[in-house]
Amino acid sequence: MVGRCTEQSRLAGHDILGPSLKSDSESLAWTQTAPRGELLSPIAARTLVLVGKQTQPLMSTAAESIAAHRPHARAETLPAANHSWEPAVMADRLAGFLSEPDTGAF
Repeated sequence: MVGRCTEQSRLAGHDILGPSLKSDSESLAWTQTAPRGELLSPIAARTLVLVGKQTQPLMSTAAESIAAHRPHARAETLPAANHSWEPAVMADRLAGFLSEPDTGAF
């Protein structure tokens, strides 16, 4: 799905600023193609949406919105800035999430 909007809707100039921003702009463009609930409905797995504590305010808003539109999702904030994560902190959180029992809800 993301690929369909890659060239048409990419945010101008984002991919020049940093390699990861190209994927960000493509993903953001995809989110505008239909209501969020409809876009995320194919995801059946429980979902952890992570955002860095020091980032653009819209990222926290987006993370909360994603979590709100998934029945088995939650958003969390980790100590990080923009695209710079502490690998040990990220690894610990992901390992913790993956080791939680899958009860079908949070």
